[in-house]
Order: sequence, then structure tokens, then C-alpha cells
Amino acid sequence: MNRPLPKKNTFLLSQERELLNVKTSDLEKIYGLPDISSNEEWGYILYESRFGIVSKILHIYFLSDRVVDYYIHVYFLGMRIM
Repeated sequence: MNRPLPKKNTFLLSQERELLNVKTSDLEKIYGLPDISSNEEWGYILYESRFGIVSKILHIYFLSDRVVDYYIHVYFLGMRIM
């Protein structure tokens, strides 16, 4: 399953100022439901290679319903390498 980077996440990555301090409800309206979610973290899969060997995930962290930080991690065979 080769999933290229969607345009919505390209904007999300290119506009750091727009991402920080955004409400979770606004983020959900603009970018849709996250692929991975917990109480304080959401994750959007930016890229996933065939069979899921390599994946790139944007992790967004929240505090009091506002974005406070985000990271992009690359995984190889389920282990974070970057």
C-alpha cells in the first residue's frame, strides 16, 4: 500500500505557524480525522511504503485542546529511525 503525501498534509507541514496553537476541533475540520489518536497526541500517516516496511508519520501533541508541538518520525519495520 503505497500512499503518497496528500495535499492537506503538505500544507500542514509547510505552514508551521498555522499549526501551532490551533484547536483540535479546527484541526479536525481542516485536515480530517487522524490516523492515530490518543488523549494528548494525534498522528497522520504522511507516507507508507508497500507492506508498511517504511512509514512517515506526523505526530501532533496537545495541551488543553491546543497544538503545542509536532514531530515527523520515519519508521522502518515499526522501529523509529528518525
